[in-house]
Amino acid sequence: MTAITTSGSAGAATYEPVTREAGRDVASVREDGQHLAGMLRAAVGFRVDGPEGRVGVLTAVLPEYDDGPPDRIEIATGLFIVTSVDAPFAEVASVDPLRCRVGIRVVPERRRASPREIAGRVRRFLRAGGR
Repeated sequence: MTAITTSGSAGAATYEPVTREAGRDVASVREDGQHLAGMLRAAVGFRVDGPEGRVGVLTAVLPEYDDGPPDRIEIATGLFIVTSVDAPFAEVASVDPLRCRVGIRVVPERRRASPREIAGRVRRFLRAGGR
């Protein structure tokens, strides 16, 4: 699979192969928004990594219509209590289809839940049959 980086003005793109580690191709995302949006929509479910490591899993590219470039991506974070955070679309740094990973430049701010919110989530989980 060929890795792609693009540069140039809006609507025009120059494709240059970029390789990371032996045999690992990466698509760097500096291309027009619609083409990148299609790549990211196909990457829903990929792991999202930031500069400090794993952030979560890509769940959506928003807005979901195909008329224009998207504004943001939605990432599911957490292991037992899963929450969603949004990252600006411009922060996407790379898409690696071989490793099923999306790289972002800045880790989005995670909103901290109050103890009351956490207790409510745990109660809902237990009511639903969680153990």
